[in-house]
Amino acid sequence: MVGFGIYAVKYLISYALGKFEVAGTMDTAFIFMLLAQALLAMFFSSAINEVVIRGYWLAYLREKHLLTWFLPVVTVLYILDDCWNAGFHAENVVFSAILGFTFAYAVLKTGNLWLSIGLHWGGNVMYRMLYGFNGQGVWRLENIADQPFYDYISLTVTALMFPVVYRLLKSRLIYVDAPADAKQEPLSAGTARLT
Repeated sequence: MVGFGIYAVKYLISYALGKFEVAGTMDTAFIFMLLAQALLAMFFSSAINEVVIRGYWLAYLREKHLLTWFLPVVTVLYILDDCWNAGFHAENVVFSAILGFTFAYAVLKTGNLWLSIGLHWGGNVMYRMLYGFNGQGVWRLENIADQPFYDYISLTVTALMFPVVYRLLKSRLIYVDAPADAKQEPLSAGTARLT
């Protein structure tokens, strides 16, 4: 809900500040089909991205006792992956760095991918609700403004995802099984650890 909520707030603020006008909604059949596609496709694309970028590197760096490198490594990898799809330009690099760092922090502090998948999935679903898969989402948008001001608003609101996740984790409103960055006792001779 956090990823979805942050994106929803971002789009509501953009709408309130005049980035676009809403001329109505699409018909019910279109909306149901779009929502079904968005929920399913965005879940799998988010989960695959999380497994490949954060899951693999969490396991690898944990095994090599290099978890201090986890945040910068996976943030850079996420920037490269996201920019590969959306294009290399300053706004997208900053946007991808914000999300990449937030997702990586969530993995590091929970020790698993579920929170990160949820954040990623929620944001992607809200994006698809607004813009669809081909530029047409649930709402019919008109007079879409393309000015740097709106990009700054988008980045600022997106950046709020990290403090929200941080506070939720600190307040223990999100269950944390075993943080990935927790100190682990070395094994004594003849002791096996199941992982």
